[in-house]
Amino acid sequence: MTTTPTASPELLDLAACPFCGGTEAFVERADYSAAFVVCDSRVDEHSVCMARGPIGIQDDDGEEVPGQAAAIREWNKAAALARRAQPESGSLEAELKRRMDVFAAGHEAAVDYIRSELEKARAALAAQQAAAPGALEPVDYDLLPPVGSKVLIHLARQDEWVEHTVTGYYVWPAHKHQVKEGEKNAHRVFVRVKDGNGYDNARLLSEFKAVTQHAGQPDGGQGEGQ
Repeated sequence: MTTTPTASPELLDLAACPFCGGTEAFVERADYSAAFVVCDSRVDEHSVCMARGPIGIQDDDGEEVPGQAAAIREWNKAAALARRAQPESGSLEAELKRRMDVFAAGHEAAVDYIRSELEKARAALAAQQAAAPGALEPVDYDLLPPVGSKVLIHLARQDEWVEHTVTGYYVWPAHKHQVKEGEKNAHRVFVRVKDGNGYDNARLLSEFKAVTQHAGQPDGGQGEGQ
């Protein structure tokens, strides 16, 4: 994270810290487009305030320190609110209420920023899922069915197509009689599955049907997978 030096001219406009009343502070980058103010004022001989202001989002792409101006504005808003909420008495309850009011107001921008980033992430995930391959296609068999998806395999002892769940994959070299002379990259692709009772099985990729196919349809396989 990048820290803006205390001597930055913009920091001369900073209001006093709403927590300790100090005037020493710096701006720290939150990410590529946001920043926040941190109080660097001494509380006593051995400690520093380090109160953190709300996150400010850059106003435009041309800012030298993205988000600094907004962070200073938000800090000053919190300081102004703290002055208005200053209790007449020095009671613990009143002081606690003042600090809670400052905290709530000061972090409103941070909550909005996080909500905005979450919405962006949800939109990106939805787009990625929409573009991802679906379940096993009924005819082409050129894509591996995703782990956890349902497929049909033919069980000879029952002479019927039975639904299984995909659990993994493995690859073997192709049979010699299937490989052209000099060919070294031909392989057979197998898919591991498990039935409803937990029994494992495996089939060539070409020996599957998608669950959308009816069991009475002819086998849609295309021979052994390469």
